[in-house]
Amino acid sequence: MRKKRGQVSVEFALLIGFITFLLIAIIGIAYYYSGTAKTQIKVNTVDKAGKKIAEAADSIYFLGPPSKATIQVTIPESVYSVEFLDTSPFGIHFKVTIKGTARSDMIYDTQGRIEDGGGVQTSLSKAGFKTLTLEAKNDSNGIYVEVTKTNQ
Repeated sequence: MRKKRGQVSVEFALLIGFITFLLIAIIGIAYYYSGTAKTQIKVNTVDKAGKKIAEAADSIYFLGPPSKATIQVTIPESVYSVEFLDTSPFGIHFKVTIKGTARSDMIYDTQGRIEDGGGVQTSLSKAGFKTLTLEAKNDSNGIYVEVTKTNQ
């Protein structure tokens, strides 16, 4: 009788060990995929913001002075710098850090020159909700779009 009790105890311990192993494996896989999903959400958010700014800049550029538009974008924590490319090719250059180490450059072309109206690039490097004003202006080099922040 004692052998059976010992055998049952060993089988029960093996069963509990196997179930624990499976649970740990499932939790690990879920954690990995949730991290991947979070990273993709950040990249998609930056992509949406970049496209929105570039589209608005193109629209204002083609309408010319005194055209003006106000847009709202959300910037995730992964953006570590933004640069307006005011010499050809024109555009917006987002530098993004993914998972703390990997870096990705996202460039959105615009038809015309785009310039910082004062601290916008720094503001876009900080996470949060941003309201931007884009205005077509004229100087000795032709028409350009000036971006200014309207909040913060």
